Amino acid sequence: MSDGTVAYLLDLAIPTEIIATIMRSQLRHPEWLIGVTGNDDRMIARNWESERYVGKRASDAFIQNTRGDEGVFQAPTLDGVDVFTAYTRSKLTGWRVGTGIPINIFEAPIYQSLFALAGIGIIGLCCSLGFSYAYARIILQPAEELRKLANVSRRDAQLPRMTGIREFDDVVQILGKAFADLDDRDRHQQTLVDELNHRAKNTLTAIQAIAHQTYRQSKSWEEFRNNFEYRLMAMARSFDLLTKSDLRSEDLREVITECSKPFCESN
Repeated sequence: MSDGTVAYLLDLAIPTEIIATIMRSQLRHPEWLIGVTGNDDRMIARNWESERYVGKRASDAFIQNTRGDEGVFQAPTLDGVDVFTAYTRSKLTGWRVGTGIPINIFEAPIYQSLFALAGIGIIGLCCSLGFSYAYARIILQPAEELRKLANVSRRDAQLPRMTGIREFDDVVQILGKAFADLDDRDRHQQTLVDELNHRAKNTLTAIQAIAHQTYRQSKSWEEFRNNFEYRLMAMARSFDLLTKSDLRSEDLREVITECSKPFCESN
């Protein structure tokens, strides 16, 4: 100003490409959108197709959502890309600087996390199925051996090995004890049968001897029948005495008395 009049007019022009270069240097992701909008709602700088959109009016959604000093919102750009935008207003110039992140990029970590979680879940499920199958084989093998054991004779039976599973091992131990008890019973029973056969043979031999001696000493069939019957009764009484004493030794006097009773009663 000179003497109240304008002597010189100084005008400073900054190419928008310089502002765009500064914005691009601040980008954290190459696909983010950064733009500067003037007070007339026209774009001063933009990193997406700046030659096409610089100087044009911003989208209605951007204008409506950037009336304050700062904030965030979601709206489509002039390109039709749905973005999540954060903006702030310069206190010096009043310009609005907005940064838009495309929704697909913004939600990508969420989807990646979901995919990773789903992958971990699938892997965990496969591992669980594998472990379940292996453990089922461990359980079913001794169960199958026990089932086969029920269909074979005891002499051919072979106890399954210990598995480390308490329930199956208890069953195997009980079966082993039962088989041992049955073997002892069989041996005891065979001993009794052998003893019975031995005693039966001795008894038949004694009866044969009694019959032979009675025949030699009898003068008639009637006498033979009576004497043979009395001697069999005497032998039966001796067996009764031995049975009462569990086949142990018995008092000789009592044995003689009991065995003589048939002959005394016959007189």
